[in-house]
Amino acid sequence: IDTDQQPVYFLVHVPKCAGTTVHHFLSDRLVHAEYIELRNASKIQRLLARPHFSNRHGSRNWGRVRAVSGHPLPQSFGKRFESRPIREAVLLRSPAGHLVSQYNQKFNTARRVGKAVPPFSSWFRTKPANPISTFLLYRYFELPMWRIIVMSDREKLELLTKKLSAFWFVGDYRHCDLLMDRLSDELGISRNASNTGVRSKDQKLVDVATLPMWVQDKIESDSAVDVALHERFRDRLWNENPVAAQTRVSDRPLLRRIVREPGRFYHMLSGLVNRRIGGNV
Repeated sequence: IDTDQQPVYFLVHVPKCAGTTVHHFLSDRLVHAEYIELRNASKIQRLLARPHFSNRHGSRNWGRVRAVSGHPLPQSFGKRFESRPIREAVLLRSPAGHLVSQYNQKFNTARRVGKAVPPFSSWFRTKPANPISTFLLYRYFELPMWRIIVMSDREKLELLTKKLSAFWFVGDYRHCDLLMDRLSDELGISRNASNTGVRSKDQKLVDVATLPMWVQDKIESDSAVDVALHERFRDRLWNENPVAAQTRVSDRPLLRRIVREPGRFYHMLSGLVNRRIGGNV
């Protein structure tokens, strides 16, 4: 393929959705000139309204780049590749699974250094609603946060459905191997299984299957956009496949969406004050 027409693969790395596995797979098989993992900018750069990513790629030969990933990857990064086609891919996860994975990683680390572990049933209330859809809208599609706040749940879901429908690949994180198989074929790289995945030896402090029903219901109610987005796209995979039946969300009034966040702030402060509370759920 002519270099000018060679596709560039954008692997959108949503936190806790197997993006690290994809990163290791690519970084182990592509040379430095062919693969970019964008890193977060410093706090000072972010305060100065600079890009979310650390801008250390100015002198790079963009014609050699085959794939890009990283948490701060924005869609506008594609301007660097001029007329080359961009093949966008993203792995998603249910909001409950996303929170449980985040909790297990965070507090296994805390336990190793002797810090108290708050119960999951208190901790999850401190987390923002719809973390996956908010991440995509803010980081990748670059919507200002004020606009995301005032958008209704229905508007967020329909906008993301329209944008993700144009992606080369969208699916649940459990389809990670299918994505890597296809990448290996199209990039002409090996697909051996050695050291590809991220296997944690940490104890599972919480499991989605054992969460109390009220906790699962609360998570799904708070993150209705993430639930619906996951249901629509978890098995869509390649862009020639249709999106699943349109799961609907009900719109909360703007005032209710805004006042919900101080409640989370209260729970966060309570958790900091009551560090001696133990247990998981």
